[in-house]
Amino acid sequence: MKFKLKLTYSVWRILWIWVFQRQAIFCEVAQNILRKRVEALNLYLHKEGLIDDRSEPESR
Repeated sequence: MKFKLKLTYSVWRILWIWVFQRQAIFCEVAQNILRKRVEALNLYLHKEGLIDDRSEPESR
């Protein structure tokens, strides 16, 4: 006896929402990792004196 799953519209919708949520969580985690790496790189460059942000508008 073969089991056949009937994928109705509501089942497809639930699956799509679940996949989309997982993708959004993954993107947010990846973005946070990149942000932390950029912050660490900026701190290192400031510490070594390799960059000077006094000419940037944000620091004025």
